[in-house]
Amino acid sequence: MKILKNIALCSTLVAGTVSAEKLDIDLSGSFYATAGHSIGIGGEKSAFVYSVYGASNLKTAKGKRLRFSVECLGFDEMGSTEGTHGIGRCNWIDESQDKLFASLSTVGGGNQYKVTGGTGKWENAKGVITTTFVYLPTSSDKFYLGTEDGSGSIIAPNYK
Repeated sequence: MKILKNIALCSTLVAGTVSAEKLDIDLSGSFYATAGHSIGIGGEKSAFVYSVYGASNLKTAKGKRLRFSVECLGFDEMGSTEGTHGIGRCNWIDESQDKLFASLSTVGGGNQYKVTGGTGKWENAKGVITTTFVYLPTSSDKFYLGTEDGSGSIIAPNYK
């Protein structure tokens, strides 16, 4: 009986130390995007490869600010009545140089980032951030500038 109590106590202690930090966040940022190779896919539709570089600020519900540089690669289709559709993969690098990895899904004027892990404090992180973006006028049709705002949550077992 004493052994069972000790096992139960150890299980309770271990379970208590495994809790992960849940960060409810608001995101604001800006980006620079370049369209790479493009092909026509009928009518006004086109498909292209893109690169995005930007900066995002995440503000936690507790008021802490997390700043990231952002780099994404992806594939989009444009020209349909629904707007842009595509997929991508992103690296977000924080001020400590820890990386947050995300898969990206674009529909119309919105993005959904699914956090898939990372390095350092973001190792084994999971979560979803949903955003909307707006393209701003530029002097060239070779690149795009925009802003992005949204919210979501990240569960980060190693976040301190």
